[in-house]
Formats: sequence, structure tokens, C-alpha cells
Amino acid sequence: QIITVLIFVFVFLIMQILVKYPNSWLTFLILPVAMCVLDTALAYVFNSKFYLVSLLATVMTAGVMIYVILGVSHLISWHPYWLIILASVLIDIVIIIVSLIRYSNKKKKQEAEKKARIDENYYTMWDDEK
Repeated sequence: QIITVLIFVFVFLIMQILVKYPNSWLTFLILPVAMCVLDTALAYVFNSKFYLVSLLATVMTAGVMIYVILGVSHLISWHPYWLIILASVLIDIVIIIVSLIRYSNKKKKQEAEKKARIDENYYTMWDDEK
């Protein structure tokens, strides 16, 4: 995470000193989203138990920061576009529903495989050659 912060500070300094971009401070508003995306990617790569929580936090953070960045830079008006945050909540709900369905299907498949192994062991344990 510290490397991400250092990269964003470096980008800010390059934009501020060399390019003289007036809105270079917006890089610090992108920073929380980048950190959440990195955290989610690492959780996925290392198969963490908290992958889903990290993904939900990333979607929410991205929704809020997109709204703030677009509002502060005057690309959108504040009033009707608060729905961006509501959309991120709805995306989170869809992610939760899909993950629950996938978990349920995985459990059913594991139970069916376990039952098939038990049945196979039962029918093959008899030694018919005696």
C-alpha cells in the first residue's frame, strides 16, 4: 500500500512541477480507489476470505469518489448525480446476491459429490470374489 501512495505522490509532483497541471490535486482523490483496487486484487490473488468484503468496499469507494471528482471538477451537477452512489449500492447488492447463489451451488455440488463417494464406497466394499 505504501508503494501505491508513493507512486501517486510522484505522479502529483510530476504533474505539479513539470506539467504545471492546475488540477493535479485530483490524483489524491483517485488514491483511495487505487488502494482499494490493489487490496481487492491482492485478496483475490491470495484467495483471502475477505475478498468479497474488499470487493464491496472497492465498488462503494469508487462510486463515491467518481461522484466527488466529477462534482468538484464541475463536469456534473451535484443534485441528480447522487444516484451514482445509489448505483454503487445496487451493484454491491447484485454482487452479494450472485456470490450467495454461487456459494449455494458450490455447497450443493460438494454434497452431491460426497453422497456419490459414499454410495460408491458402499457398493464397492463387498468382496465378491470370496
